Amino acid sequence: MEVAAAHARRAVGAVLAAASVCAVLVALMAPASYRPRSPWPNDIAYYISVFTLAQVAGAATLLSVVRLLGAMGRTSLDVPRLRLIANANLVAVTALLPVLAEMMATAILNRGDAPGTWYPLLLAVVALGALLVAVAALLAGRSATATTALLREHRRSDTALRDVRGTDLLSDAAGTLRTLHSWAARCTPQIVPLVDGAATTVVRVARWADRRFPTACAWLDIRAHPWRFCAVVAAVCGALVAAPDAIVKGEVEGPAAVVEIAAVFAGFAILGGYLGVRAPASRSTRSARQR
Repeated sequence: MEVAAAHARRAVGAVLAAASVCAVLVALMAPASYRPRSPWPNDIAYYISVFTLAQVAGAATLLSVVRLLGAMGRTSLDVPRLRLIANANLVAVTALLPVLAEMMATAILNRGDAPGTWYPLLLAVVALGALLVAVAALLAGRSATATTALLREHRRSDTALRDVRGTDLLSDAAGTLRTLHSWAARCTPQIVPLVDGAATTVVRVARWADRRFPTACAWLDIRAHPWRFCAVVAAVCGALVAAPDAIVKGEVEGPAAVVEIAAVFAGFAILGGYLGVRAPASRSTRSARQR
């Protein structure tokens, strides 16, 4: 267990670093003064192939970090949580590989055409991203191998692995907040009163909303109604994609918003169970209904 947990911690750190560098690469693709040439025929193809995969990598990385910090805030890393962390790391690395490949192709296409310091900066970040993604892939593979061996060992010893208690995403998110709060109390105690005040305000607003709109809060509960929650998140993401052009140009980018909404639904359907976002919720809901 300790070996698999150590592999998981190293893999999460490496994936987080690689995803951060790739996010910088995606930002460099659209500087204010220069529009680099892309290997894709149009912006929609670029959006589907790169920006959507970058979001998948970011979401998977966030899930692995939340799972890890949530365990630190409450208990040790157990087998179901290690499995979910390994799954999230593999998804993040798999999504980062084509993003990095597209960045490399962009660097080749724009050789000699880019102005000023943009091209050397792009090359430097691409090289750093390639190194970090390679390290993240290696560590994620080791973590997945160690977790698979641990799962086999527990199956041979008839340990119950289907118990998903303690791996609920909302519980891990609460544990993550407790961990971050304890870190802030140790490192920067000056901001703790401000953080506590903001947290108290959020709790009060949440309780008021629950009293004022109990049906709406229950309707959006990801544990009981994951697809309703997914629909709301997809609509919000589509609106965020369309908002900048609507505000600046007065035009709504309908195709990009539609692609974003479809990508959220597809990701939730394909990866939701694998990452433990909706499958544990549905099982717990069925058990509650049976009781």
